[in-house]
Amino acid sequence: MKESSIEPVASLFAWAFARVGDLPDQGSKWSIGGAPAVSKQFHSLLESANLPKIRIHDLRHTAATLLLLQDVNPRTVMELLGHSDVTMTLNTYSHVLASLKEDAARRMDTALATNS
Repeated sequence: MKESSIEPVASLFAWAFARVGDLPDQGSKWSIGGAPAVSKQFHSLLESANLPKIRIHDLRHTAATLLLLQDVNPRTVMELLGHSDVTMTLNTYSHVLASLKEDAARRMDTALATNS
């Protein structure tokens, strides 16, 4: 990803996460115009940043995947996503965990080679 494209993506993550706690039943920003208005605003932001059209939910999956790949504790990711149980998070993102297993094996190999 080009450096110039990182800032709009970071801004979109910030924009989406600022609304994570704003659920419709709380009479918040989401209820003003409803979900279609939020999606329209989101897609307008994507277009202005010359980014491909995706769903807000795709941004959620991307964020969770990136957090897990950065070794953020799965329990923390679970809480950010609002999952009721860490098992749901781990099952949903098991494809990420496979690459983490490979990394863990490499780290163990390095540790054993260093201590030999």
